[in-house]
Amino acid sequence: MTTFEEFLLEPAIVSETSPEPSGLVSQVRGRGALRMMYGETYDRFGPTFDALKYYSWLGLASQLLAAEGVPAAAEVVIADTATTRNASADEAEKLLRDGAAHAARMNQVCTDLGLPVSVILMSSFIDEPPFQERLEEVRKTFAASEVAAESIRQTVPERYRAEEEAKGWVYALEEVATIAPYDIKVGPPRERFYDDPARVVAGEVGWNPLCSVWLRPALPLGLPPSTFVRDRDLGTFGVTPYKAGSLGLQANRVLLDQQMVKSAQELLTATVPIPKPGVPNPMLEFANTCELIRWAAGGPAPEAFPSVRFFAGEAKKDDLVAGCLSIVEEIAQRLHF
Repeated sequence: MTTFEEFLLEPAIVSETSPEPSGLVSQVRGRGALRMMYGETYDRFGPTFDALKYYSWLGLASQLLAAEGVPAAAEVVIADTATTRNASADEAEKLLRDGAAHAARMNQVCTDLGLPVSVILMSSFIDEPPFQERLEEVRKTFAASEVAAESIRQTVPERYRAEEEAKGWVYALEEVATIAPYDIKVGPPRERFYDDPARVVAGEVGWNPLCSVWLRPALPLGLPPSTFVRDRDLGTFGVTPYKAGSLGLQANRVLLDQQMVKSAQELLTATVPIPKPGVPNPMLEFANTCELIRWAAGGPAPEAFPSVRFFAGEAKKDDLVAGCLSIVEEIAQRLHF
């Protein structure tokens, strides 16, 4: 059976951890019952297949840790309140309704796939005393420590810093306060820009340091390989996994809807797997994600992920497409599409 540390070391899924895997395992083992999280927002296009990678990772991590005698609760935090920060009153009300609907939908997805993951709304705890006390500690640390302040400033692109400073850095401070009570946080590569400040603040305050797991990026399907040569940032960080409209590439994403099998077939057919390790490879990323989701949903642990089989010459494009579609069809059935 796969151990939790082996799971952290799976290069087909995990991009990097902080601390490194053996250090992460050593650090959390003495903490007793653990709390793990992944955070996301949402957009008008609906939930994405890519986001299921994070739900699946959390579910599997919880099960693997439990098998080793370490209870670990897995939560997805829907940052509904954060989406309203720059919205009018009417827009904010709609965004909160959309957030509640998204949370309900994703809780049902977890139930349908058998994932031991709870989905909660940021608005359900942001006004409660424990959160407000943590937020005040973060604010005090931000004001008193230049190291902490600079780490938090770095979460905001330079061109927006004056605007965020005028607002009191509220988005970044709330993000750090949200992360603080968790032991392990999983997210896409860009999340390190929030996780690193959370560790700095934890060190200043005396909280347990956050352990981070950054998964491999979600890459849009159906684009020519030259796209990722021209846009190196896209190849490195990918699109936002949970927002279908990220970078305006919603037509290149598979959504959790009635068209998911059809769109997966069309997009995979239009995607070319690159026979070269170390370069952006959307088809292989999607195929690896499919295998992870099937495993988390009760299927067998893969003997080798599709990317490994492809580079070993054991799988060609037709094999990858067939394998992906088989899993997407299975997930669609379980989600009642």
